[in-house]
Amino acid sequence: MTSEVITLSSAAAATGASAAHELKYPSRSYGIELGWAVTGVGADKAVTALVVAIEGSLTGTTYQAMDTAITASAGELTALYALRYIVDKPVKFIRANVTTVTITGSTGTVTLTMKVLPVR
Repeated sequence: MTSEVITLSSAAAATGASAAHELKYPSRSYGIELGWAVTGVGADKAVTALVVAIEGSLTGTTYQAMDTAITASAGELTALYALRYIVDKPVKFIRANVTTVTITGSTGTVTLTMKVLPVR
């Protein structure tokens, strides 16, 4: 399994594409797990809106959306977790592109983790 971590410290600095990750075992289909947490003493931050586009590339140069963006539902925002499957999209490189995030509160750090599991 490969894993990539994107740190979101404020709504203004949180959007944008992560660094590309070359998959050790490219596949046609993937399980994508997004999780996020707030850490820090007296942390009061919360993610109240989150949209993440999963993008792929064959060359590592030009990226395209692999599926519709993951828009976290109210239940997923509460659970701090979202799981999606992308089928029949063979790529060698993958990245997360946070297109929308709303973070409330002023103390703590929000860390978004994307885990990718190639399905054979």
